[in-house]
Amino acid sequence: MEERFKIGMRTIKTAVAVLVCMLAMMFFPVENAFYACIAAVICMQQTMEHTIRIGLDRMKGTIVGALLGIGALMLQQCITIDLTIIFAPFGVIFVLYLCNVMKMPASCSIGCVVYLSILLVQRDMPPYLFGIVRALETFVGILIAMLVNFCLDRSFIQKIRRFRKGIGANHT
Repeated sequence: MEERFKIGMRTIKTAVAVLVCMLAMMFFPVENAFYACIAAVICMQQTMEHTIRIGLDRMKGTIVGALLGIGALMLQQCITIDLTIIFAPFGVIFVLYLCNVMKMPASCSIGCVVYLSILLVQRDMPPYLFGIVRALETFVGILIAMLVNFCLDRSFIQKIRRFRKGIGANHT
């Protein structure tokens, strides 16, 4: 079969991470696993090292986006007119600015996604709680991507196989 038609290990790991996110989120009081699944898809990389690096960057961006999103929602509640059309673009500018000032350019995109999801998605809870829940859902997806990549990493699996062969050779 031609190489471009093969399903690679990263694809399999990503699908497993999405499945685990969906299963895990069944135990939390959330509507669905959307945010966890998106975070897992974004964070899954070829190697464990890359997944950890991307995951840590995403966690930092999630914190920035969540804090600014919570702030924007709380400010919006104090104002009698809807300023979401102003808060969305200026909040994105602020997220990008903060991530760059803090030397976290790889955190920019997820920071904006989290900020906008907090600001624009329908909610039936206080802003601070909504922001915390969105951030935690994202963290769950990131951690699951790391865990799945760790468990299904080819070099890790090869080490286990070599270890098992070594044990088998010592017991015969």
